[in-house]
Amino acid sequence: MKLTYPATLCLLLFSASLSQDQFAQAVKIKSFNQIHDVVDPKKMDDSHFEILMEKKRTDLQQRVAEDSQKVQTLEQKLTDAKIDLETDQTMLLRHQEVVAAEKHSIEALDKQVGARAQAVDKASIRQEKHKKLKAAAERLVQKEERVRANIQEQ
Repeated sequence: MKLTYPATLCLLLFSASLSQDQFAQAVKIKSFNQIHDVVDPKKMDDSHFEILMEKKRTDLQQRVAEDSQKVQTLEQKLTDAKIDLETDQTMLLRHQEVVAAEKHSIEALDKQVGARAQAVDKASIRQEKHKKLKAAAERLVQKEERVRANIQEQ
């Protein structure tokens, strides 16, 4: 049952005058007018008020204990999250170091590949020149042989 604010307030104000049975009955009421039917102002007694206050004190202490437990749980979760964050940051830094080292290694390999490509290009150019020179030498040899053949014929 959900009590409205005025009904709850009236219950608190008149609870001192209730016996335990009347209080139990009053808790079950649903409207403001029903409170007057349950509360008997002539039976107002300090012991009832003290019992009610003790119950409320106990309830509040229980709520405080539950809230304290929730706070401790949340603090533990926060601590765990901070530890996880630090771990993740450390792993990220290590990963960044590895990436930087790999990048440096790749750059060095790129330079080596570039140098080898230049060497291959130079060798290719030399080989082309060598082929041209060899072809020119063969033509000269053939020309020389033709010239000798012409000389011998004459």
